[in-house]
Amino acid sequence: MQEQSGRIEKGLIWKMKKFEKMTKRFVAGSVMAGLVFIGVGQVGMAQDFPKQVKIADSKVLLERYDEAEKIYKKIVASNQAPIVTAYVHYKLGMLYRNRDEDQRATAEYEKGLAVLAEAGVQDHQIGKYLAQAMADPQW
Repeated sequence: MQEQSGRIEKGLIWKMKKFEKMTKRFVAGSVMAGLVFIGVGQVGMAQDFPKQVKIADSKVLLERYDEAEKIYKKIVASNQAPIVTAYVHYKLGMLYRNRDEDQRATAEYEKGLAVLAEAGVQDHQIGKYLAQAMADPQW
């Protein structure tokens, strides 16, 4: 009986830690996404920021990650402006991070930085967020 109680307690502790980790990531991701969106928003308005990005962002907020992932990937494939593409790579990275797929997340951040470098975009806010996300897994 005591062994079963110990297993239940360990299971509850594990679930609480998992929930806490996911909550921290979600809050940090939401705050950073908001800040990134503000930074990208100016460019987005000037270049008719794709409505699909906003739809995908909404899907993430509703925790419909598979749907959001498909939309983000279509946006990347459509060869948008470099800043939009970098933003979408950032969002894909955050999505993967929320799923505890840290290697995939890092790969997306690297792709976003590569898009900016290839386009010669320097000192844009999205680049700073991509670099920060790569440097700090808890970010």
